Amino acid sequence: MPEGLVLFCWRYRIESSWAEYFGSLEEYERLASQLEFILEFNSWLGISPEGAAWLAEYKKDTTFTYYADIWRANLNSVVGLAERIYDGLKSQDDFLANITVEKILLDLRLKVVPQSPQLLLGAYLDYLIINEGKVALRIGRFPHAVDWGEKIKPLLKDYRERKEKGTLPPNLAFLPE
Repeated sequence: MPEGLVLFCWRYRIESSWAEYFGSLEEYERLASQLEFILEFNSWLGISPEGAAWLAEYKKDTTFTYYADIWRANLNSVVGLAERIYDGLKSQDDFLANITVEKILLDLRLKVVPQSPQLLLGAYLDYLIINEGKVALRIGRFPHAVDWGEKIKPLLKDYRERKEKGTLPPNLAFLPE
């Protein structure tokens, strides 16, 4: 599927039967990108060092490996969702339990950053941005320019500065292959 799973599904499944519920291809892509963002977040939690260890002990037959299509998406469509996760990490509200498949995987990752849980989101977004850039160049386009807004932009700046200085907590930054 050279155009990606999201567009494949639109062309061969959604457009002919469900298009009226989405309104347009653009709206479908925006919503599909948000779903991909959440699915890949769960995958990222599950394949993290802590998540993989927990799964190996308690759910041996479960894998959180996910072949995401988020890499083709314009990440501007997930900024609002990233801000909601940021707020959830800050306030520890129920929203995070509602978007995680196994909440324990999030809890384990949060133990890596007990003083600043939002850094976890910074690590995930950094991972997304790096991989989206790699895929963009591989398929012959430039990565999308993303306006991360007033909450996320400073978080990413702080995360990247810490990463560059080598002051991130151990195991926070990882790039699964």
